[in-house]
Amino acid sequence: MYIHEMKLKNITDKIYKYIDDKRSGSSYYGDKSVQVIDLLRTTGDLEAFCRGNIIKYISRWGKKDGEKKMDDLFKAIHYIVILMEEE
Repeated sequence: MYIHEMKLKNITDKIYKYIDDKRSGSSYYGDKSVQVIDLLRTTGDLEAFCRGNIIKYISRWGKKDGEKKMDDLFKAIHYIVILMEEE
């Protein structure tokens, strides 16, 4: 396996883990009766919400140091995956 293939596998593994952790964890507010993403989907606002968050996280990328440096990219990718799933 070439170096770039190993790097890509490492990145995709991290993306998968990030998204899996977000989806399997509890909601921010502890109320699992309504998930915000489901509400946004039913109101027709999910695409705009995801696009806005993608722009926000991409524009914030690189402003954190250390282990948190990549967080905003993972967040943006998470919203991109949501949009891809909606197609």
